[in-house]
Amino acid sequence: MAQNEMATSGLIDPKLVITVARKTLADWEVNNHSSLAPYLPSKEVKDIAYEIDYIDDAAVTAANWRAFDGAATSETWGSGAKAVGSLMPVSRIFSVTEEAKLRMRYDADEALKRTYLDYVARAAKAIALQINYQRANALFNAKLSLQGSGGLRIEVDFNRDPAFNPTATKLFSDPSANPFEQLLIWRDQYFDKNHIEPAEIWMPSVVFRQFLRHPNVVAATNPAYAREPKFATRKAVNEVMVDTLGLPPIVEKSAEKVKVDDFDTGQTKLVNVIPQDKVFFMPKPGSATAANDFEDYGVTLWGESANSDLPGINKVFDDKFGTPGIIAGVLTHETFPIHSEVFADALAMPVVIQPNKVLAGKVL
Repeated sequence: MAQNEMATSGLIDPKLVITVARKTLADWEVNNHSSLAPYLPSKEVKDIAYEIDYIDDAAVTAANWRAFDGAATSETWGSGAKAVGSLMPVSRIFSVTEEAKLRMRYDADEALKRTYLDYVARAAKAIALQINYQRANALFNAKLSLQGSGGLRIEVDFNRDPAFNPTATKLFSDPSANPFEQLLIWRDQYFDKNHIEPAEIWMPSVVFRQFLRHPNVVAATNPAYAREPKFATRKAVNEVMVDTLGLPPIVEKSAEKVKVDDFDTGQTKLVNVIPQDKVFFMPKPGSATAANDFEDYGVTLWGESANSDLPGINKVFDDKFGTPGIIAGVLTHETFPIHSEVFADALAMPVVIQPNKVLAGKVL
């Protein structure tokens, strides 16, 4: 795109535009109840690629005694595989048409600024939603499925152990199933692999309702307190889970959906953020704003967008206001008819480091 066809708008400070985008994204990640950032926190990097060493067994081996003057022994590490991949661009753009500008001809500058900033915030939220959707895929499926313009069709598989995508011996819809026993089996499997207890068991609402009405769950939680038709109470279930069986507590998750573009049909569609037929043994969440050490499930990497080099935008960055992360701008086309575009852009990718820190068991 020729530089003389498009220039950063002189109507609004480029640093303000990027600040609004970054604050909108950060606010969504930290404060939105749907955010999965605590499990795949954001980390800014000056690169477009990543490399991961998967360790099959991260447990520390006890040190060995030695005789005086005897040789010290090293540790035998768990074996693992190496994975490499690339960060991918994710964007949203809005046009402010000639007609829209004419409708704002009175107090035009202030009206345009408000419109620009509203679009910037909306574009940043759109990127937050897409990143969160892919975080969900990384958490619950240990893989990403990316669709986009330019024929983009990519699947990224983070190699979860197939045993950590199990199916219950008997589904919870079967009256003869023993849901508590199944959860105990999976808890033990999780501990044997990870050497730590899962922090929580997530259940989508549709699974949790089936769980509460299951006859063996009702019988185990004192049916005298169950309603007709008989249901176990949430309080009684978690008392049995935590106090009696030593299981982590159940956290009910609503059937949240996100609207995404379907590039195969050209339409939009609503998709579930969390699969509705499974339970999830989850690790302890970390900070939504700081990637911790390798014990975490993974990170969300944010690189440097190529569009940070656009004229005007490239002048706002310094040591404190770095180029990695989401950027945004207001661009004016000087060709006829004159119109503006508001965009947000990022180079990002959720990356799973320890895929077996989540066990996803099919129960329906």
